[in-house]
Amino acid sequence: MTIAILLTSGMVICLLVRIAVTDIRARIITNCDIALLFAVLCTINLITGKMPNMVLALVVLGTGLLLFMGNLMGGGDVKLLAVMSLAFDWRAYLSFLFLTALIGGFIALAGILFFRQATLRHGVPYGVAIAAAFLLSDTCHAIIFKTGIFS
Repeated sequence: MTIAILLTSGMVICLLVRIAVTDIRARIITNCDIALLFAVLCTINLITGKMPNMVLALVVLGTGLLLFMGNLMGGGDVKLLAVMSLAFDWRAYLSFLFLTALIGGFIALAGILFFRQATLRHGVPYGVAIAAAFLLSDTCHAIIFKTGIFS
């Protein structure tokens, strides 16, 4: 079980890095990457015996759809946030969203200061903020460090 958690956690990290790099380069988060991340997070939930919070995922997806329809958020970002919610309970997800907003604000500010034209033309690669917030969140650390892998 420990090796399975280690492998699936490594897959999550690799997928998030891939998503961040792709979002920086092309401002796109592919459905294939979202589907793979969904499968890996569900596998982690199965291995650890945790029930994924499908209600939270549906609430995030519904809210994100409204933001997408209002042209306030990209579709890939919405799907990524919904899939990432499978790793959190309600309280942890709110902390994750706060951290995502902080990192996203920092990326937006850096983009405007150093890459003004590109940022104004193409927008902020918010997949980077989402991926970074997950990697810095307590849930990620709990999956990797509190399951006996490194203890």
